Amino acid sequence: MIDLGGDYPEFNFVAQLEEARLEKLGLLSRGDSLVNLVAGIRANFIAPSIDALEGVINLNDLVYTEKGQTYKAGRILLSTSALADGTRSLNLLSDFADADLRGKVFFTRIPATIGIFVSNYLNSFRRQEAPLQEDYSGQSFAYNIHLKNLDMITGLFVPWLNISHHTRFRGHFDSYKRLFNLDGTIDTLTIYGIRMNRFILNGHSQHDRISLHMGCERALFYNAGDEKASGYGIDSLQFVANIRQDSILFSMGWDDKGNSDQNLGMIRGYAGFSQYPTVHVRLTQGKIRINDSLYHIMPDHQITLEPEVLRISRFRLQGARESLFLEGSLGNDSTHRLQALFHNFNLSNADMFLQPSRINPDGVMNGNISFRQMNGKPVLYSDLRVEGFRLNEQDLGHLDFHSEWDPLEEALSLKVTAELKTDQYK
Repeated sequence: MIDLGGDYPEFNFVAQLEEARLEKLGLLSRGDSLVNLVAGIRANFIAPSIDALEGVINLNDLVYTEKGQTYKAGRILLSTSALADGTRSLNLLSDFADADLRGKVFFTRIPATIGIFVSNYLNSFRRQEAPLQEDYSGQSFAYNIHLKNLDMITGLFVPWLNISHHTRFRGHFDSYKRLFNLDGTIDTLTIYGIRMNRFILNGHSQHDRISLHMGCERALFYNAGDEKASGYGIDSLQFVANIRQDSILFSMGWDDKGNSDQNLGMIRGYAGFSQYPTVHVRLTQGKIRINDSLYHIMPDHQITLEPEVLRISRFRLQGARESLFLEGSLGNDSTHRLQALFHNFNLSNADMFLQPSRINPDGVMNGNISFRQMNGKPVLYSDLRVEGFRLNEQDLGHLDFHSEWDPLEEALSLKVTAELKTDQYK
């Protein structure tokens, strides 16, 4: 039943959604995939206005189909009601996530509120001298989000992301006071294969800035599928960012206190957006300890992020007797080349990254490596010499490694020479 004759429009009906072609409706873009949605709809609500919507919408028996695969999504229940104190309650229940929002909420003003919030705090949308915009929409609400099980959604749309079950976030937003806060903890968060245990996320606004704090007990760069995998990575990883005007001030640190190698780091810097879409980055302080060897990031460098191009100038990681120098650019064509120069670089520093593959190199490396794109593929050029090279405790003497691009064969030419104490192999 749909009744438009009363004081307020009233909707009370049951419907069946059959074969909704989301691509053709412009609701979803999945390339050449055939996307289809089936669902039952039960609605019972009154609508004096969109901002005063009151009632329940129930989507049940949802079935999503893509590339011939069928995914059953259960039900989604959305309800909204007016409370005695004049505020509103908005609730979402589903097999994937639950959410609860209570306070002063005006649906028609949300796009404008988001626009003002973005222009005030996200650097690329606001000039340094521009005053903060006032938001008189009156939005003020508290929210709670319970992510039950997102495996099906992330597997379909963001396969590089995995969030552990029963993750919770909560916070508050007040548009007039410019107040925003967010608190959440994720038992296990995996992004592009980097697994972070006990990941925390805290954010809050302070008049003209937003502060974000992220961290985890341990970040694992490899997962070998056994208990030993817990030793591959870094502990006590923390990241703090303060977003203000046209800059982001950030710091990152880690400390493997419980491990014998004593790996630790503290990096501070800033990113400037005054020339957006070009972003300028500089590390103002950098101290890294790897296998008890201390390195400093020298401040006299420039890092520039342009659309599809990364430029690095005079970047130097300096140790007591060794160094790494970076110069050049990376882009989508062969005109860009990034060069890395090694001076007395200790290969043992790679142990923490190579340990899962059971490769243990030792030796002192000098020379250079260059990276560039060739015919749409990454190509590595090298001219390196490793003195006292050892592989898995096997002494191989000295190693020369040379590679270059052969334009006639359109292939990489590789030459490796090992000089042993007793013989020579080429």
